[in-house]
Amino acid sequence: MIIGNIITDNNTEYNLLKKFSRLDLVDNDKPTLILGFSVVKNIYPSFEVTNRHLGKNIYWTFNRLEKRDLYEQDLYNFKLNCVTKITNDTKYLFVDLLQFKLSTLKRIIYKINELPQIYLYETIEMLYLGYDNLVFGLDRKQLKFTGVNEDKLLDKLKNKNLVIINNNFKDGKQEIFDLLDSKNRFITRLAQASNFLN
Repeated sequence: MIIGNIITDNNTEYNLLKKFSRLDLVDNDKPTLILGFSVVKNIYPSFEVTNRHLGKNIYWTFNRLEKRDLYEQDLYNFKLNCVTKITNDTKYLFVDLLQFKLSTLKRIIYKINELPQIYLYETIEMLYLGYDNLVFGLDRKQLKFTGVNEDKLLDKLKNKNLVIINNNFKDGKQEIFDLLDSKNRFITRLAQASNFLN
């Protein structure tokens, strides 16, 4: 699962980040962190040491041997920035079955039916349905209260090329959940943006 790029000359592997040796090789759609004073000095000879931001989506920090405290804090902040970048463009709609007009609910159902693929993340209280930068939240208590059969709903969604995101926290997935800080509604978006399921 990749949420950003890292440029370094060391052999360490980094959760959630794709490692490169040169800036011209990176995926420019994702934020990039250059790791190490000498590495950044080679790429940006006249950079300002106190400014961690080098350009559009390009940041730098010291490596672990140079300044461990700054390295750890900047690496965490960089990953948080990557997650924030992905989630900022996400449109979230809580589908309030009790407050929305019937015409509004019909438009939402129509929109969900138009989606070529649906990512589903379930919690005890909620169902999150997402595709691309659009996420719908359904309260399980409201579904039950209004008489919507959740099993039938999920069966209909399975016919729509449903991708279920489970709670199997490996390969950096737990770190993503920690970075989201309980904002579960964005998990479907991150699943698509970062190859979360691979």
